[in-house]
Amino acid sequence: MTTTVEQGPLEDLVIYIEAIENAENAASRRAAFNDMQQDLQLVNRLAGLDEDGQAELARLLNRLTNPTLRVATASRQYNTSITRARRSLQQQRVNAAVERLTETDRVIDATQLPANLLEQVAQFVVPGGYDMSLDGVYKLSVRGDGEINRTMVCPRIILITGQGKDSKTGAIQTTVSWVESGSPVTGAPRWKSKTLGREQVFDSKKLIALSGLGAPITSIDVSDVVRWLRDFEQANAERIPIVNGTTRLGWQADGSFMLPDMHIKLPEHQTLTLFPPDGFREVARGWCRSGTDETVDEEWENWLTTWDTASHHPIMSIMVYASVASILLEPLARVGGEVPTPFIVDLSGRTSTGKTTAQRLAASVWGYPDESGGIISKWNTTIVGTERLAGFLHHLPLFLDESKSADYKRVSSIIYSLCNGRGRTRGDTSNRLRATATWRNCTISTGEKKITQFSKDGGTTARAICLDGRPILGTVAEGIVAARRINTGALTNYGHLGRRVATYLVQNPGSWAELKDRWIREKNDYSEFAAGNVGARLSGYAALLSLAKSICEALGLPKPNIDPIETLLKSIRTGSVASDRASEALNQCISWCDGNAYRFIGTFENVQTKRQHENFGRWDSQKSGYKGLYIRTNIIVGKLRDWGFDYDEIVPQWKSRGWLITGKRENSFTTNVRVTGNRGGSIGCVCIRREVIENLTVITASDTGALPKVYVDVPGSSDTLHVELGDSGN
Repeated sequence: MTTTVEQGPLEDLVIYIEAIENAENAASRRAAFNDMQQDLQLVNRLAGLDEDGQAELARLLNRLTNPTLRVATASRQYNTSITRARRSLQQQRVNAAVERLTETDRVIDATQLPANLLEQVAQFVVPGGYDMSLDGVYKLSVRGDGEINRTMVCPRIILITGQGKDSKTGAIQTTVSWVESGSPVTGAPRWKSKTLGREQVFDSKKLIALSGLGAPITSIDVSDVVRWLRDFEQANAERIPIVNGTTRLGWQADGSFMLPDMHIKLPEHQTLTLFPPDGFREVARGWCRSGTDETVDEEWENWLTTWDTASHHPIMSIMVYASVASILLEPLARVGGEVPTPFIVDLSGRTSTGKTTAQRLAASVWGYPDESGGIISKWNTTIVGTERLAGFLHHLPLFLDESKSADYKRVSSIIYSLCNGRGRTRGDTSNRLRATATWRNCTISTGEKKITQFSKDGGTTARAICLDGRPILGTVAEGIVAARRINTGALTNYGHLGRRVATYLVQNPGSWAELKDRWIREKNDYSEFAAGNVGARLSGYAALLSLAKSICEALGLPKPNIDPIETLLKSIRTGSVASDRASEALNQCISWCDGNAYRFIGTFENVQTKRQHENFGRWDSQKSGYKGLYIRTNIIVGKLRDWGFDYDEIVPQWKSRGWLITGKRENSFTTNVRVTGNRGGSIGCVCIRREVIENLTVITASDTGALPKVYVDVPGSSDTLHVELGDSGN
């Protein structure tokens, strides 16, 4: 094997060595050696020899160790000088390599990415210490000999391509993009993106979730990817676009209104970008309008044709107005004074009566009105999921279909949460409190049972307008035709009425106070027709729907053929009687006592029975002028709980209405009486007055038939319950 060496410096060295070897005397030999030592350029050239050259150098210098030459020591010193020069040269190479690695102005160019990928990231630079191409991202390091090592970070490019700042909370959203490999199906490589909270991007345990979307991350290299993204963000701090944005739909702090496909704002409002929370990007797509900017007028006219059919049916109209009224809550709240609260409009009835059609029409006010890919959700969901969805919609209506499909207890908890407008406080795995979702909107629900039957909470029943009966009037054949027209129209043309109303409210903030005054006036007027405190509260929601009706008509929505507000008020009157929980509980209690009369000392049934049993209390119904019905406290507490009521809520109301005989203390709800015959001491009991038992008449929403107007007076009550159940002429 022939070895090729660098001849230049070695050839010069041979000349010097031969001069030393051929010198005539010691003085001449030292002079020749000094000439070689002083040739510093030669030293540096010899230091740059490769391995083969260094071997030849060693052989040549070995000639100088000949004892006859007497320069062996000087020869070793000369070799040491060459070694030092070699180390210095090597360090220069390392420094040069490090300098190349630490450059931060290496713009991403066509040598790294094809044109279709380069266009979106051409403004960025590759941070020092890294290299990237379609083959992946590499971490660069310098070997001891000055050569550069390339260690793979990930097999495909992944970058931070955008950031957004929530205009309300200040939270940073970060868009991570990666190259998705091409295939016969997808074609050429392309970018795929996902927006996450910044804290998720720089947490390896959370970033790994992107692997499920195809990102080039594994549990093995995720820590290296996090470091790469950190360095990339730092190098491109002034290049990564940062936009103001929001993570919620509806009203924004500056008075603008956010929808997935448009930001409705005034010129002085900053432009916001929507950053849907994790899992809500698909949800957001449903809240868009049909058609294009060029066809929007045609789409609106087509939806009005659908409205022309639906407006012949009052419940259909009510559902549309409820959908619009949802976004009125926030402007009225911002004016100050009385604040309207979240509420529910519930449509119940047997299957195939038009409930889903009515809900689709209401949903078409804002977006695609369907369960699949649209904005209608099912009741069969988790409490956390519903809270997150309501928080994302914020002021837009929440559509929930088929309450029967969900767990009874879960529905009750969801109803309570929706009416409060705030989710539960929860922690995360790091023992930190999560942000609590809030909302102020209307929930539009359908099911076979009234929503109030799932919850006995008084606050809930006072925030739910319950509509029952057939949403589509007329014969069965007429109903089928109308339902088909409404469904087809709603699924084809949608999202236009809501945007018209939102645009009007954004452009006319000065009208909010006037709208608030009108709402209060109508609420006070409607409360005169309602029954009790519950009805008065529900009348506020009726006034909201009436206000929505007026705004819609001012914006070009024709008046319904039948006034739906009258139907709405009748539902509220009926519902408010059913929502009088104190009367409902009292009626249940007396009915149960009557059915178990043999368990009460003093009744005829108790005297006649021969069975041994525990007495529930005392009821001297056989004696004229008896004071009342005594029920042992532990018994009434348990029975109220079984019926879905709370003792501490109901019994104080009974006392405040004068229905109880109690002890002398102001905060006493019981009195003592002997309930074990002639022997034994007295025991604490809740005592219902005889006059209440004899005179109380409770009308419930289930009472039907042809009846005249009924006015029910409860002795000692400050409220008179009013409900119109039918026409006396029948």
